[in-house]
Amino acid sequence: MKTNEQKAFDFAADTTKQLITLATGIITLTTTFSKDIIGASELSNSSLIFWSWGLFIFSIICGIWTLMALTGNLQPMKKKTNEKEKTENEKVEEIITEECEININTNNVKIPSVVQILSFIVALIFTVLFGVNSIKNSNKKNDSNEESIEVIKKTEYQIVEPKKIEKLTFKRE
Repeated sequence: MKTNEQKAFDFAADTTKQLITLATGIITLTTTFSKDIIGASELSNSSLIFWSWGLFIFSIICGIWTLMALTGNLQPMKKKTNEKEKTENEKVEEIITEECEININTNNVKIPSVVQILSFIVALIFTVLFGVNSIKNSNKKNDSNEESIEVIKKTEYQIVEPKKIEKLTFKRE
């Protein structure tokens, strides 16, 4: 195998492994904090995170498929059988092998690789959209709660008036 062919296989395998690792890490991180993530968001917004998890899992499956296809392409030997007569009644099979061109641009590698990359990108977009929508929703909730601020001060005296309660209200304009 030529050096450039070996490098091409190595880079393709490394890229696939990195996407698998990133997808696994993102799933792990978001599921670890899913109580905080999904609990804080609206139900309609949480469907984005579920879709992204599904697409990340699909990306991992396609990545494994790609690695298996790359492995299969590393040994592209075609076998042909010819029969030769050894003696009058016995026949011996002779296996002739022809070496084929080793290539990572075959469809059995390209299809799962492209599907892995596309599903990873779409899942990442869904995850980012979920995060942006969650931040917007939390800001809306905070804005609606901050229309007015009340400060209550309770003071107790032993000499004059046993209790005094003061209330200040600040309104936003």
